[in-house]
Amino acid sequence: MLCPRCHNVNPDTNLTCDFCMEELPMTEERQKLIKKKEKFERQQKLKNSKDKIFGMVAALLAIIIVIVVVVVIL
Repeated sequence: MLCPRCHNVNPDTNLTCDFCMEELPMTEERQKLIKKKEKFERQQKLKNSKDKIFGMVAALLAIIIVIVVVVVIL
């Protein structure tokens, strides 16, 4: 996205220019691109949360199994 004020190139998802902080004009195409990026980021955040929870549950189960095995052996 080309800034109308300073004519520097900015990522299409920026709301303001990185160089002069001028608000960049909003078009329908940019709105769709921003919504698509936000949706992708939400999906990634959810996936990362699920992965963390799965890892914690797996670690907890491993600890419980080790404790049970130790108790049974002794």
